[in-house]
Amino acid sequence: MKLATFNIAWLGGDKIDRTEDDNKLIARVIAKLDADVVVFQEIVSPKVLQEITDLASGMTSRSYKLHDKANQLLGVGKEKDQKVVIAYDDRICELIAATTILGGIGRLPFGVRIQNVASEGGVLVVGVHFQSGYPNFTDQDDAEKRKKQCQHLADWIAGQKVALNPVFPMPLPEEQVVIMGDFNALYDSNEPAYAGVVASLNPLREGHMAEWWWEKPLADPSGGDRSTSYLERLLIDFVMLSPSLKERIIRPPTIYAFDHDPDIGVADERVSDHRPVFVEVDIDKP
Repeated sequence: MKLATFNIAWLGGDKIDRTEDDNKLIARVIAKLDADVVVFQEIVSPKVLQEITDLASGMTSRSYKLHDKANQLLGVGKEKDQKVVIAYDDRICELIAATTILGGIGRLPFGVRIQNVASEGGVLVVGVHFQSGYPNFTDQDDAEKRKKQCQHLADWIAGQKVALNPVFPMPLPEEQVVIMGDFNALYDSNEPAYAGVVASLNPLREGHMAEWWWEKPLADPSGGDRSTSYLERLLIDFVMLSPSLKERIIRPPTIYAFDHDPDIGVADERVSDHRPVFVEVDIDKP
């Protein structure tokens, strides 16, 4: 199964004045990703995202859904603010359950449990958008808030948020789990000024989650300097895989530098200031 994360900067908000042609370019990026599940961040208007994913579906054989059978959005966030929203291809995946993971502060994680229609293999996908450091990326208060958000996720994984989460009390024993999104922090850095930014992710490196598979995404295979996810600035979008998926990686997390793809033909931020990251894993039953 192919899973992707894509931060589309302030989609549907008034901070970026996008045209219909820009939205078509975004749809083309999603179509090129050709993922079974896509975790989106910075979605202000789910309606605009729906229009774009419909366009992407029309460019491929995909059929992306953003809502469950009760027409509830597969996402979390305030009405006029940025949201995490998850789309899945209902020709490939069956949605089993979905919910916000409660008990944290600020932007909360959102999870969907899906099953492969053909193989009945399942995976729990958790989308995240941790505290940003904008405009000061090294701000210590932001780093502390991000660390608390990471700790919330780690505590949920460890079964310490059960009472607050009746739908997903915690991952099931040996369940295949993928955590992906905009972590708004660096995996590592040799620059002293970034020490707090790196350390804010420590709750995800330690304790119960120390055994999870987590490495820097590979650079875009098209070549050149395509090693950042926040365009030509930083690598802050990541994928974490539960121990049950360590031996099931088909293609490790990889950056898609759409801004250097001749089929997209755009090198500015009209699509987004983030590049998608995707991963392929085998979720089929043994």
